[in-house]
Amino acid sequence: MKKLALLITFLLSALPGYGQQLSQFSQYLDNQYLINPAATDIQNSVKIGLGYRQQWGDVPGNPKTLYLTAYAPLSKPSESQYMRASMRLNGRVRSSDFNTNTKPGISHIVGTIITNDDFGLFNKTTVHFSYGIHLPLASNLSISAAPKIGLVNLNLNNGLWVLEDEDTPFQSFLGSYSSETMFDIGFGIWLYSDRFFLGYSLEQLSSNNLEQLDQVSGYEFIPHHFFSLGYAFQINPYFRLVPGAMVRYLSTSPLNIDYSIRLEYKNRVWLGMSLRKENALVGMLGLYVNSNIKFNYTYDHGMASGGRDGLNAHEISLKISAFQNLYKK
Repeated sequence: MKKLALLITFLLSALPGYGQQLSQFSQYLDNQYLINPAATDIQNSVKIGLGYRQQWGDVPGNPKTLYLTAYAPLSKPSESQYMRASMRLNGRVRSSDFNTNTKPGISHIVGTIITNDDFGLFNKTTVHFSYGIHLPLASNLSISAAPKIGLVNLNLNNGLWVLEDEDTPFQSFLGSYSSETMFDIGFGIWLYSDRFFLGYSLEQLSSNNLEQLDQVSGYEFIPHHFFSLGYAFQINPYFRLVPGAMVRYLSTSPLNIDYSIRLEYKNRVWLGMSLRKENALVGMLGLYVNSNIKFNYTYDHGMASGGRDGLNAHEISLKISAFQNLYKK
């Protein structure tokens, strides 16, 4: 029985993704809200993101992730505060706004992120809600901050277990520990202009953990720290080049850095590449179907030692601007 408990504990603690506990995303470059609740767009509409990721395509029980993000302002934002893809929109900010009685105001944004990770014998569902405040600091500089709260549900896909006849102890064990729900909180802060962004977020701040299983430690939340930065170089009126980096840190793993670069052509298409050191090389493509719908695709090519393709993955997503002109006044 103790070995069985150890096996279950291993499954609960061996989650693929950032630090082995959080969902893996390659498309955070175009949807930073996936890793930072303060990095929301600001427009007079509801912003919706839908995504699907699949790793190890030819391996039975391969990891799959579904996710949904959605957020919207609580009132009509000032046009000078409009923000998209981590930076304020070019040409929207006027210095005169800060020299009149109609200075850009504070924007309040509410949002949610829902994810489902399926790892064969294991399934994890998260639901979080965030409340963000965007505050103008200067004529071309703003800061936002947002806490988030939610629930994390861990499940064993019991139907995949092969049990021996009359294995009553194991059946009882599965009945007791096949599903656990835990409270979770996080926080993010985001500094941005139309040329750069700098962000920090903290995930899994709560110290929830499952009960010990037969004297074997259970699943326990480990705080994850994310640092993001990027700068936009306007090559000409049509092209913009945005190099960036994202640092992940947690106490149980070495420091991990993603280096990225993307080339944007107006509001029509963007190409990018990201390098996760000693892990994966990621190619990215974004295409605006129209002014309200954007399609993204990424491919992760694993570079694990021994010639293994441990992190080969495909990820697709849609970003939708719904309910245009959400507030009339």
